[in-house]
Amino acid sequence: MEIWDILDKKGEKSGRTIPRDAAMKQKGLKAGEYHLSVEVFIVNSKGEMLFTKRSPEKSTFPGYWETTAGSAIAGEESLEAMSREISEEIGIKVEREELLFQRRVVEEVRHQLMDLYFLKKEIALEEIIFQKGETCDAKWVPIDWKILDDESIISRMRERMRFVWFNLLGFTENKG
Repeated sequence: MEIWDILDKKGEKSGRTIPRDAAMKQKGLKAGEYHLSVEVFIVNSKGEMLFTKRSPEKSTFPGYWETTAGSAIAGEESLEAMSREISEEIGIKVEREELLFQRRVVEEVRHQLMDLYFLKKEIALEEIIFQKGETCDAKWVPIDWKILDDESIISRMRERMRFVWFNLLGFTENKG
């Protein structure tokens, strides 16, 4: 069973935890209480972004395309959670130094503090190892404004992408 730290709006730990299932059912988290989540926009030198397809057995958004994201487990810090999620969902190891923090988005409805990261990495699709029950396919998509309206991508991920869109374009163009 996955356990999450309960945080305040500033990301400070309350000293309490909550089981993931209870939090997902909107039970146990009160107004002003949050859990930490992470998301990464992985880009390559061709100006493409990596998307993975959610497994058909997922209870929410089965078959939709998404970026790599997930929740921090109790005791984890943001960078640690992001590195773990990338490894779990697509089987790629990354060093913390490769991840570039962009911003934190407060999602009141989901009681979530979402830390957004960029990662520039050349990943061959054949290298990706899918997490059973989570991901089942991957593709590189040209970074173009049309992605923001692509309904095959989970809407809340497209919304978060809008928060960092111009930074993402600059990051993609940066050859470093």
